[in-house]
Amino acid sequence: MTLLARLALALGLVVAAAPAFAQKAYVRSDLAAQGQQLEERLKREVSAGQPATTALRDGLAALGRGDARAALPRANAAVVAEPNNAAAWRLMANAANAIEPRDYRERYELRERAVSAAYLAYQRSANRADEAARPHL
Repeated sequence: MTLLARLALALGLVVAAAPAFAQKAYVRSDLAAQGQQLEERLKREVSAGQPATTALRDGLAALGRGDARAALPRANAAVVAEPNNAAAWRLMANAANAIEPRDYRERYELRERAVSAAYLAYQRSANRADEAARPHL
């Protein structure tokens, strides 16, 4: 086999293996399923009335003021407007986690939403810095 053929073979193997290297290190099928259910539910229930950047900015401001109940709907809108935005999912996780639940049902739902959103934020992060920016759970 000539040197050129060996190089072409090596390059082909590297290109073919690239998708395998792109996967995240932490993968859980149960959290992925919960995240998919959450995303489908949000698409049915929330209308994307404003751009994701505006909703994200307003949600971060509300969370900064300590108003997590106001931040959560804005995070929902940001996620529906831009589902691949890891920052929007991270905002949803932080807001859901910061809300003081009124009863046990709400406590369960908010905790499930926070965990699912945090997992989706990790899965949709585009780089290592995004992956490292963990929600406050």
